[in-house]
Amino acid sequence: MHQLILLFLGILVTIIGALPFGIVNPSVVDVSIQHGRRLAMQIAYGAALVEVLFGVGAMFAGGVLHDYIQGNLIVNYSIIGVLVIGSFVFLFRQKKKKATRFSTYSGFVKGVFLNLISFQVFLFWLIAIAFLHARNLLDTRFVSILIFAMGIWLGKFFVLWIYAYLSTRIISKSGLLSHHINQIIGGVLFLIAVFQVFTL
Repeated sequence: MHQLILLFLGILVTIIGALPFGIVNPSVVDVSIQHGRRLAMQIAYGAALVEVLFGVGAMFAGGVLHDYIQGNLIVNYSIIGVLVIGSFVFLFRQKKKKATRFSTYSGFVKGVFLNLISFQVFLFWLIAIAFLHARNLLDTRFVSILIFAMGIWLGKFFVLWIYAYLSTRIISKSGLLSHHINQIIGGVLFLIAVFQVFTL
């Protein structure tokens, strides 16, 4: 029973954190529209892997990492720099009418990269893990960590599958959204960078 609760907690917490329109979600939408849902889900595999690392990492070293990142201006400015550069790349990238080649490998790497630079995702996990620990809902036994990690994977993958599914059903039919998806991603990245500046 305890293991089922851990699995459910992993799924639920991940869905809460992943549903907002962050960096990975619009990328899944974009690839799904241009290349199909199957290749879009390769991004989901990479993003889900990083999500598991964030969640498990927060369980073991949340306090130490949080203090180090919060107090290290070099780390914070580096994160902001990556976000700003990424935002300009997307904002000024022209959407090609003809889809370019997109491989399974490049999709996976893109998912890993986009979630790695999503600093707010790691902050979310620090808060979420602290909340769960305060209520004695987590422990550091290997089996418990493994089950919770499975929940994180399933939750992240489910949310991104929903985005990919909706993109092919709804968003692809909207010319405004589908033709400006790069600007949407760039705008989201820039807003996150601005938010990061104000939280230094």
